[in-house]
Amino acid sequence: MKFAQKHLALYAKNGYAHTDNIFSDVAICLRKDGHEFIKDSDPQYIAEFVGRKVRPFMKECRMEQFLKNISPDYCDNIGYFTINTSTINTYYYWEALLRGYLYELLMKELKELELELPEPSIEELLVL
Repeated sequence: MKFAQKHLALYAKNGYAHTDNIFSDVAICLRKDGHEFIKDSDPQYIAEFVGRKVRPFMKECRMEQFLKNISPDYCDNIGYFTINTSTINTYYYWEALLRGYLYELLMKELKELELELPEPSIEELLVL
């Protein structure tokens, strides 16, 4: 099975800059991947949509660790730092969930995703 969201994978693997609004970033990537109906303003929909795309590539044995990683006490494991850890961000479930899925993509080998990453082409997210 091939992972079809190339720009989302590129974003997860730090091929694009990450702005202060992860939901907007991901929506832009998904639109570039052909999902025109994605709106920046619905974090739940974005997180669930990304989950439907990423979960088939997660091993069943990873689910327990995934759920632990998105919890308020352990979300710093996936790079989501909240007020409970070291910074001023308050915990937001949908952001933790989205970051958890992006972390799963980050940790996947490209051959596991049957994917060749495209050249970065989203101007708003180009790393300078």
